[in-house]
Amino acid sequence: MTKREKRGREPFYEKRKKAPDPFFWRLFGGKGGVGKTTCAAAWAVARAKAGLRVLAVSVDPAHSLGDALGRRLGAKPARVAIGRGMLAALEVDAGSAVVAWLKERRPAFAALIERGTLLDHEDAARLMKLPLPGLDELAAFLAMTSFERAGEYDEIVVDTAPTGHTFRLLEVPRLVHAVADLFAAMHGRHAMVARALGGSVGADPLVEELRRDAGDVERRLHDASQCAISWVTLAEPVTIQETIDGIRWLRGGAFPLDALIVNRLTPTPRGGCPQCRARAEYEQDALAPLAAHVRSLRVSLVEDQGAEPRGVPALRRIAADLMADRSGVRLGATRAKRGSGASAAAIRRDAVEPAPAVFDVPAFTRLVLFGGKGGVGKTTCAAASAMSLAAAEPRRQVRLISTDPAPSLGDVLGMKIGNTWRPVPGRWHLHVRELDASTVFDEYRQRYQGAIADFFDRLAAGSPFDATADRAVFERLFDLAPPGIDELVALLAVADVLREGADDLLVVDTAPTGHTVRLLGMQADVQQWVALLMQLVIKYRLAARAESLAHDLVHLSRGLREFRALLGDRTRARFVTVVRPAVLPRLETERLLDQLQRMNVPAPTVIVNGESSGGCAACRRRAEAEQREVARIERLCGASRPPCDIMHAPLRIPPPHGVQELLEWSDSWRTGHTASGRRGAAPTS
Repeated sequence: MTKREKRGREPFYEKRKKAPDPFFWRLFGGKGGVGKTTCAAAWAVARAKAGLRVLAVSVDPAHSLGDALGRRLGAKPARVAIGRGMLAALEVDAGSAVVAWLKERRPAFAALIERGTLLDHEDAARLMKLPLPGLDELAAFLAMTSFERAGEYDEIVVDTAPTGHTFRLLEVPRLVHAVADLFAAMHGRHAMVARALGGSVGADPLVEELRRDAGDVERRLHDASQCAISWVTLAEPVTIQETIDGIRWLRGGAFPLDALIVNRLTPTPRGGCPQCRARAEYEQDALAPLAAHVRSLRVSLVEDQGAEPRGVPALRRIAADLMADRSGVRLGATRAKRGSGASAAAIRRDAVEPAPAVFDVPAFTRLVLFGGKGGVGKTTCAAASAMSLAAAEPRRQVRLISTDPAPSLGDVLGMKIGNTWRPVPGRWHLHVRELDASTVFDEYRQRYQGAIADFFDRLAAGSPFDATADRAVFERLFDLAPPGIDELVALLAVADVLREGADDLLVVDTAPTGHTVRLLGMQADVQQWVALLMQLVIKYRLAARAESLAHDLVHLSRGLREFRALLGDRTRARFVTVVRPAVLPRLETERLLDQLQRMNVPAPTVIVNGESSGGCAACRRRAEAEQREVARIERLCGASRPPCDIMHAPLRIPPPHGVQELLEWSDSWRTGHTASGRRGAAPTS
């Protein structure tokens, strides 16, 4: 081993025997399913064993940190037994944290709203019932800083949500500053009135507190002496591309990214196992584009363990790979690229012939949502299913859309998509789109701001009345829209296509579990917010000056009611749950199916994706572990009320890519235990 290689294997923690700051944050991010939680848990164990007092925290709405550690966790730190060393862990209950934060401040908020706006007590009370943007995440960060003040820990290890929502987490200070600016505008109006009456008021303590807390978090998130980000990836083309995009975004925002972890790498094949060899070659090809983007980053290469690591002993086994800096190792290999014959653009329009669908969807079904834990293959399964359904019914209009903030639909299909409907070549009526929720929501925002500007311009014309302060307040009211509203509003806008075609089918590739559940469950908050805006439009006679805004709000309100009715209609909508045959995805699927049942969302089908087969001894061990999980999934589906059908989708190396490969792969799916207990029958409606 060369001196450089020896240096390359130096553990990270040797470089930080003493934390550079009395209190340090390390955030783990990456695409859903890459193993962020496992790596975060293993890092926390290793750091605690190295002598630091460590707190592991999950801020993912779909928590699985407790699953990885093999211990039930709650919203308060719980000790994790690791032998020598001090490790505690918790899973943030953001809702409860915000309720506790607001409890002390609600009277001050209400007084500020009533004194500083044209809103009356009733309007102010309605406004205070809405969740404030960014407060969930800010409350989580503030909870972490409270441990700093207590001096109980040296380092906090944070398991974040998948890519798109991690970016939103890092932008929370900006959202909170926007909320603070709104309340500052309200206070400014109150101060103006006080001055007109000969009095004066000082700075508002609530506004100052919001700005101070947001500023503190923002400074820490950009300070490399207090915070660092480890990005986790897999050696897969789609994941690598998202990783490159993530690295660019983080560097562009001046966030302290310092480490890249390539997880679940196939060990060097021993013997002639074709599966292991194919997997290792595929991984080397996939890693090649990453090499140009990892300069200045410390790199860890973590080998696949066969079975998913769970519990402290298993986590300690991967810690050696995780903590070793392998920056000197060349990533990827220069090999011939895959042929482009599988791309969507290369498929002739007459190449796709009608064939039976991969599973039955009745003609009166209008909406099919695909969801599950990050990394289980939702996008691939959604794409393959949409193509199969479109090929089986070539006269039916099928629309496939991704609502994930970090979409990969175009990567899977091998075509450039974007935020407009694009046809997929073939003898069918299939269109695809990657929804840009922010752009769609911004159109609502611009119409609102235009209406407000017109209202106050008219009010000021020829009048001595100074409405500057009121205008500043009303212009910022849109900043109080409930978090995640952009995704729901955009989805509702897309769902309008179902009104246009009597038998159109909308297939939705959703974001990972936690954010999809939030999206489906937030309709009451959005309805309240829309009702508040409609009340303001009526009360302050904006309707005549803002017909388009009033129309939009009425349309949105009606759309919310119709979408809720559609989701609960078992004849017109269904949720297809995708799961990998592994422990953590199976545990999260159990929670997801329970949540869907409580929300009255029908979920009649589960797809077990990526089942491997035998080969060498390592492949057989992996397949045996997977079959144990498959048996548990089958029992879970049988115990559901009503029971779920199961589809089995085999592992493909490399994964299917492009129209032809996706269709061929979907042809290889097989049915498992169905709702009626039969094996091999086609799933029913």
